[in-house]
Amino acid sequence: MENLQYSIWQKPYQNALTELDPQKVLARVSVAETAIALRMKQTSGSSDGQDEQRALKGAREALNTLKNLKFALNTGRALNGGN
Repeated sequence: MENLQYSIWQKPYQNALTELDPQKVLARVSVAETAIALRMKQTSGSSDGQDEQRALKGAREALNTLKNLKFALNTGRALNGGN
């Protein structure tokens, strides 16, 4: 059984990271981004949520990397901006 500390957003995040169907990846990323953005709003300004805020920022960065990789694979472009 999974042990997700922040399951309200970690489950959709995990689904995006583990999606194997290339046609579904961006949809999963979008769902995870929405869950992360909502949770960031809910925890902003709360000193109790600092650890979760760090985790949310890291997850958001990972999703951006995943989207960039998907774009690079679809277009044949290098991730560093080269041709």
